[in-house]
Order: sequence, then structure tokens, then C-alpha cells
Amino acid sequence: MFSEMHKKIMGSYTELKNNEHLPLELAGELGLNIEQLKADIKDPALQNQINTEVSELRSTKLRLAVPKFLINGEETNLRALQKKITEILGKKN
Repeated sequence: MFSEMHKKIMGSYTELKNNEHLPLELAGELGLNIEQLKADIKDPALQNQINTEVSELRSTKLRLAVPKFLINGEETNLRALQKKITEILGKKN
């Protein structure tokens, strides 16, 4: 179900800023357990995990946007990633 939810969120990510209930609405469309999702959202252990990961990301000085593609610890964009992959594959032939 992760993949389906991810697709729904990415398909409407521009609406997230204006609709804080959108994740719950999308989860409902998929038939997910909304009450469990609400409980998970309030779970201190999960909040701590999120806060830890956000802090780690901020400490890297990378953009906070996700997803990220890192090559040798450096952030790259998709075009640069494709170029690097092509270079790497070319060296193996």
C-alpha cells in the first residue's frame, strides 16, 4: 500500500500546502485505516524519528526537498544522476 499512497501524494503534492487533511483524504480513498494513521501521526516515537531525520538532513546543508540522489555524498539532480550512471556503465564495457 506504500507505493499506492506515495503515488497519490506525489500526484497531488502541490495541494498539500493548502490542504493539511489531504494525506488522510488520500488514505481514505485507498481504504487505509484512518484511525491507525491518526494514532501514528500523534505517536511520540514516530515524531522523534521524523525530527531526528530532519535534523540529520539539515546538518548536511542539503536542500530539504526529497527525494534526494546522492553520489559520493553529494546531492545531484536527476539529469546529473543519469549522466553519472551512463559514465559508470560506459567504464564497465
